[in-house]
Amino acid sequence: MIDGLIVLNKDGNALLHSSFKQPSFYPAIHIDTYNYKQPIEPFFTVDTPPNGSFSSFIRVNDIVILCPFNKNVDLSIPISFIQLTIKLLVDYFGKLNESVVRDNFDIIYQLMEEILDNGFPVTTETAVLSDIVVPPSTLSKLMSSAGMNVKSQPNVRPYASPITWRKAGVKHNNNEIFFNVIESIDAIVDKHGNAVMAEINGQIECDSRLSGTPDILLTLKNSTSIEKTSQHACIRYQRWIRERVLSFVPPDGRFRLISFEPKVKPRLPISSKCSMKVSPYEGNFELILTNTVGKKMEGVELSIFLGHGAVSARGECKKKNTPSGSKAISSNEFDHVTKIFKWNISHIEPTSVHTLTANFKSSEESPRPETAFGVNFRIPQHTASGVQIDGVKIAGDAGYKPYKGFKGELTSGSYEIRW
Repeated sequence: MIDGLIVLNKDGNALLHSSFKQPSFYPAIHIDTYNYKQPIEPFFTVDTPPNGSFSSFIRVNDIVILCPFNKNVDLSIPISFIQLTIKLLVDYFGKLNESVVRDNFDIIYQLMEEILDNGFPVTTETAVLSDIVVPPSTLSKLMSSAGMNVKSQPNVRPYASPITWRKAGVKHNNNEIFFNVIESIDAIVDKHGNAVMAEINGQIECDSRLSGTPDILLTLKNSTSIEKTSQHACIRYQRWIRERVLSFVPPDGRFRLISFEPKVKPRLPISSKCSMKVSPYEGNFELILTNTVGKKMEGVELSIFLGHGAVSARGECKKKNTPSGSKAISSNEFDHVTKIFKWNISHIEPTSVHTLTANFKSSEESPRPETAFGVNFRIPQHTASGVQIDGVKIAGDAGYKPYKGFKGELTSGSYEIRW
């Protein structure tokens, strides 16, 4: 059972907490234990009478959210509950920090009381809670700052919808729904361009602006390659198991429909070769990149920490096999404060080759640059696993023909090239 929520500032002082059934000293013990232990792991034990308890936490900007719970709770539940609470507060206020908590104390306290009932999470869906706890508006803030009494009226029939994640009577002038398949690739690549480790994490984001209660059937290309999934509560799980299709009534607005790990072995989108030579008080390196996918790669950035003694660095960029009329721009820079050297390429066309040759000076006799280059990139309209939107059918009480939009994207996750 989850006991409640506590919000602390960066100094460990309590900003607010939900009501607890335990004695008044119970949340204070959790706060003192957190401040004393300063834990690194997201869980820690608390010596509360009679049998002790646990607490989990997540740091967000300049605040900390604690979630005390007893010993009979799965450890993943409080962490997931905190993450959903953070998402809810960001949906309400646009951002989450100490000033937001102080300015919206009453709204946050009401939300805490609604999302947790007798130790059990009820709902963290913004669409449902906004009928009960009215989100702040720009007009209400201006009127409050002027000293005018503003009382927003909540829905007189909260939880009127039988679907917990979608409120009743949703209406839109323009009915449309958008799906975005986003995959990120994590990889460790050796100096010869061979993958030491590579894996893909994917998710399907949805932005639904449909009136009524639409029932959606989403089919995917290469859905059999999806192995591990984390699905939104709206998905009919048994139908996914039987038919490998996503059948659901969507929440209103933006939400993550499904996260997944494909079982296919990813092909590296970049072919690379890397070499580094370190000498007394200096060093030089060469990095060669080739786009191995059939689509344009955008926003390419490579960075490396050249060591605490680095004082200067200069690089030269070259390219070949680029299509005629290519407008790819390449640049490099060295930050004297962070000691990080960056190589930026606006885009890399398929099969084109980009080469960076650079040298650096150091105040140390034995310079110690990092052993790998960090890589960032994105490839629009491409997925490494082959998972794509195949089709969307809308049934239910729709009575309209909505606009449907689809796109995909492959981005770099934790991607590094070692030398």
